[in-house]
This record gives sequence, structure tokens and C-alpha cells, in this order.
Amino acid sequence: MKAQEKDAIVNTYVSRAMPIPTLPTAVARILELSGKKDVKVEEVADAILTDKVLTARMIRLMNSAFWGIRRRISSVREAIVYLGLHQIRSIVLTTSLFNAFPDKNPDFNIIKIWEHGLGVALVARRLSQRVGYEDPEQAYIAGLMHDIGEVLLSQYSLKEFEEVVEVVKTEKISFYDAEKRIIGVTHSDFAGWFGQNWGFSEEFVEVIATHHDLNKAALNRPLVAIIVLSDLLCRVRGLDYGFEENLEVSLKDEPAWKILKEYNPELQKLDLARFTLDLDALVDEVKVIVKDIYKGIHSD
Repeated sequence: MKAQEKDAIVNTYVSRAMPIPTLPTAVARILELSGKKDVKVEEVADAILTDKVLTARMIRLMNSAFWGIRRRISSVREAIVYLGLHQIRSIVLTTSLFNAFPDKNPDFNIIKIWEHGLGVALVARRLSQRVGYEDPEQAYIAGLMHDIGEVLLSQYSLKEFEEVVEVVKTEKISFYDAEKRIIGVTHSDFAGWFGQNWGFSEEFVEVIATHHDLNKAALNRPLVAIIVLSDLLCRVRGLDYGFEENLEVSLKDEPAWKILKEYNPELQKLDLARFTLDLDALVDEVKVIVKDIYKGIHSD
């Protein structure tokens, strides 16, 4: 299918969601500030404090077992000083994305998408640290957002998405392959729209667009490779929207792993079996964590 034809289909589906949900003004401002090198703590704190609901959610999340902070955080300023702007950005997006889209599909629980997204985010952060990637929080955010097109499809294209789910269930193939067959486009094809309308960076747009087609990645291949492997690890361990796929996985033979070995030759020494085993406990916690966060958000 030609790019113009795909764009036309994407625009058709996006039009169903109009007016499209947007990130709150305070969140957009926080993300803008956190990307600046010379920003002051007070500027970011003031931006957060303009949104009382966001402030309450952030404090709750930071003090949960999920974030793993070994001291109690009582104020936004304390959090920024203690965690740094990159982790604050991750927390802001985690709390905001969960609430950006309403749960409109009675036949598909949107929590399943956030379970997968959060699982990929956490695994991506851990993997990026082992790989020696320079910005683990960038990997976390990329993992959190990589399937955001799936959210759009699942909540605003109920009939088509129901057909996709049926194919996934009966044939045990991926959502990506089922979407191509039923809809003609996939959740990855919505990357450009989010880049234009939500202001995602080019690197994040690339992750969304190419995490199922690594060969097309050009801007930041190591970052895309980290998300590809993290996505695969989560799917193998059941964080896959609650549906089983027929997967045969050998990480050492994955093209994404080969890219990461080129990025850091020291990975030749990494015990992959031990590393993936270490992730099991992390993945097991995600389902409980997401339900707690989501329940807390919708009780505000």
C-alpha cells in the first residue's frame, strides 16, 4: 500500500476520535521545560503545581512501591531535587497518558494496553542500563508510548477492533499482523499523527513507527532495538493484551540484539538467560501496579 493511501486510512480513523484527546497544558509545559538544559527547579515545580490533580497523582505514584523510592516524598520540589528532571518527566507522562483517553470500548479493557506499555517501559529502562544506553528515561518513555496508536484504534474503531481481536484469538497472531489484514493500517501508522499533534520528538515518532519494522529505523537504531526487545520480552511473558501468540524466541538471534551488540561490544559477555530470568519478577508486578495506578487516577 502506498504512503498516501495509508495516510488517508489513518485520517479516516483519527476523524472518529475528534476532538482528539490532548495532553493537559501543564503536562505539555513540563515536558518542554524538562528538555531544557538550563531550566530551574522552581520553573518545573511551578508548572506541576498549576495542576492540582496531576500533583496529587504524582506524589501518590512516587510514594508507591512501583517507583521504588526508598524515602517518602512529600513535595514536588523535593521530588525534582531527589529524582532529577528526566525521572520527573517519566512520572508526569505515566500519570497523564493513563488518563488521556477515556475507556470507550466495553469489549476490550484499555488497562491491558497500559499493562503492556508500562511493562515495556520498565523493561526498556532496565535493558538500556545494561546496554549502556545514555538515557534510560528516554527508553522508558519510548516504551510507554510505543503502542499509543493501539489505544486510538481500540477506543474509537470498535467494530474493526473487535474483528482484529477475534483474529488474534483464533489464529494466535500479533495485533500488528491482524490489523494489517482487517484495517489496512496498523497502530504504528499513527506515529506521524501523534508527532504532529502531540509534539512527540522525531526519535519517539520513529520508535512508534518502526518497532515492528526495525529495518526502517534510521535516527536512533539502538533506541528502537531496545524497544523491540523489550516488547518481545513482555509478549513472551504474557503482557500481550491478554492474548496468546505463537512465538518462538531466541534473543541472541534477534536483529535488534545484533544492533545492540554493535552499539556496545561488551554485551557479548552478558548472560542473556540470567538477564531475562531477572526480568520475570518485574513483569509479574506490572499487572498489579497498573490496576492500582489506574484505579487511583479514576477515583480522583
